[in-house]
Amino acid sequence: MRYLMKLAAAAGLCALVVSGCVSREIPGPTDTPLAVTSPAATLPGPTEVPPPATTAPTTVAPSPARAFSPDQGIDGEALLAMLPEQAGFVWNYDGSLESGHEMSLVSVTPQDGAKVYKITGTVRDVSAGEAGEQWDPSIDITYTVDETSWIQQKNAPNMLESQFDRIEILRVPLAVGESWEQFVEYDTGGTVSLICTLESAQKSGEQYVYKVRYEDKTTGYYERRDITVGVGVTAFERSTDDGEDMPSSIGYWILTGEGPDRGASAADWLPPLGRTLRYAARTDYAHRGALVLEQENEHEAVYCFHGAYELGTGTKDTFIVRYYYDKSRGTVTEKAVSNERTGEAEVNSKLHHLVVLRFPLRADSSWVHDTFLDEKRVSVVAEVVEYDARAGRVRVRYTVEDAEGYYENTYVEERIFEAGRGLVGFAKRLPGAIPVGVDATAGPTQVQQAVNAHMFGYSLDPGWSE
Repeated sequence: MRYLMKLAAAAGLCALVVSGCVSREIPGPTDTPLAVTSPAATLPGPTEVPPPATTAPTTVAPSPARAFSPDQGIDGEALLAMLPEQAGFVWNYDGSLESGHEMSLVSVTPQDGAKVYKITGTVRDVSAGEAGEQWDPSIDITYTVDETSWIQQKNAPNMLESQFDRIEILRVPLAVGESWEQFVEYDTGGTVSLICTLESAQKSGEQYVYKVRYEDKTTGYYERRDITVGVGVTAFERSTDDGEDMPSSIGYWILTGEGPDRGASAADWLPPLGRTLRYAARTDYAHRGALVLEQENEHEAVYCFHGAYELGTGTKDTFIVRYYYDKSRGTVTEKAVSNERTGEAEVNSKLHHLVVLRFPLRADSSWVHDTFLDEKRVSVVAEVVEYDARAGRVRVRYTVEDAEGYYENTYVEERIFEAGRGLVGFAKRLPGAIPVGVDATAGPTQVQQAVNAHMFGYSLDPGWSE
């Protein structure tokens, strides 16, 4: 007997970091922190274009902020990357002998320099009720992850799992061939030594899968786990010694593993608050800054990005951009407040009071609202042109037609957002004609290359830290 439970798919839009501007001609929110009104209340609200049906959720959706590769596995951050980041993640497993179980991540809390993951679940009753009232289907598991190890403590009397209630699942460094020894107690009593070896690390789709073997060299008993980045344990196997009627090994494997619906709210798409981020372009341009929460109540949240230019003029002029999240409308509106370098309330983006995101997020969704471009009131169309729910990544294009001074009288901006990282890419069309050499006889590929070259943009520097 097997079943497949549909779970909510993770995905969505992201949030909030530098590319804003504002016109003082538009009534907007006050510049005074902690006493703000949403700009959506003073500008005409965006009109949503009905989208087509969304695509079906993927089977296993790892935490999108957990992109990871084997050469990064040297500290505790590597172990944290193995597991979902937030409560609400649900695992559904099928197993040997028609077994199966479902588990939910109830909480993730810091404790004494570690992170503690509380998990509850239920074992499938394959006896059609014949097991009786004394049969206990409950699962209670705690993961404790610190700088060196990931330890599992379980209370699940009928779960097809390890024979040890407490076991160290993984230890750094995450290097293929790395081994360590641990002493464990059988749930029936008796202490043994397990030799644990990280056998392989192979990429599967967007994430790596680590295979770990745990073996009692004295008896030959072994366990093996597949651990997928951002998901946790996706397969388990152990040897048996229960007689000729039993297979030589039993185990379970994941059917579905998905987190809460991140497309419903902006909260899951913020970058780490207070952490300095750096953005750089291929040209001589870079800025850095941090996003902070200024105010939040049941109706709205206000975030502020405090940034400073790093390159270009050789100065470190500062700027401020605010983001207003209207929870009832689901809109995130961007407003540049100040820019020491230019003396104007404009930072990179030419669009004023732009609704950069709209929730809930859906593939191919779009919205329209009025804004200002070069001091002229215009209508901007925002479109979700790429949306990967599994990876937690979205690309939004903002288009203004009848924009004089731009190629084909069209002004375009694009932003890429990732869950847990916020804005990771920005681009805008520059004014004027596209580069010399492209004319009416040019092919579409040549024209598109020239148009792409006539853009200014930057992206998040993933290798930089302060």
